[in-house]
Amino acid sequence: MAAAWLAVACLDISSPVTGISSITSVLLPTPSVVVNDSLRDTLGVVAPLVVYAFAPNGDTVRDVTVRFFVIDSTQKLHVDSITGFAWGDSLSPLAKVVARVTPASGKGVIQTLQVPLPVVPTPVGATKSDALVEFPFNPTTLDTLGAGVLSPSLDVKVVGDGDTPIQSYVVSYKIVRMPAPRVAGEPTVRILDRSGNDSTIAITSSSGVASRQLRVRLTAIPQNVLFGPATDTVVVQVQVRYRQQLLTVTPSDSFKLVLRATF
Repeated sequence: MAAAWLAVACLDISSPVTGISSITSVLLPTPSVVVNDSLRDTLGVVAPLVVYAFAPNGDTVRDVTVRFFVIDSTQKLHVDSITGFAWGDSLSPLAKVVARVTPASGKGVIQTLQVPLPVVPTPVGATKSDALVEFPFNPTTLDTLGAGVLSPSLDVKVVGDGDTPIQSYVVSYKIVRMPAPRVAGEPTVRILDRSGNDSTIAITSSSGVASRQLRVRLTAIPQNVLFGPATDTVVVQVQVRYRQQLLTVTPSDSFKLVLRATF
């Protein structure tokens, strides 16, 4: 799941370190810590930071020592350097973490890149635009990522008390209804991130807004919808979780998109 918001980049080792050719960046269970709480995964369970080291043959190197450190001028983010469990005792929007990896021989130290891990306000809910969204698509679009097959942006804003926007927070999207495909088992729409990659997990910006779009798969949409006059609907459900509880999304937790061919 971490790969959904943090590219699992490997740092190639330029100086010889016995038995290790590369390491990952610090992998986060989620990209922020809620104030007065511990770092948790997407299911709300407390989870640690992780770093993996790899041998020249690509195997995971298990007998390494990993130590975690905080880079935070406010000293509000804390991490257990040995276990990787992190917690925050006050807001710190610019906090980061870094790790150092030592091989079993004890010779040489490899340091990861710095990874942002802000301490954010406690989320209390989320808001979104109206449930009903018109999705006109152009069946003659040749580019699979062209504007003619992409929906309007599906934005969700995560807020704390007083409508304070919550940055770096996870919002999940799930298609719960889509048009029946021409061939059984083929999806007729996909959820995309801003880069055009399939992704059902979005992370809020500094303004607290997460966003995704749908892409119509013209090769899978039924002919009567593809060329009209029939229309069909897609329903996308969104979820925002704090600890192990789902937060209320207003005015509803779902977008309903009306697919309509236009030329």
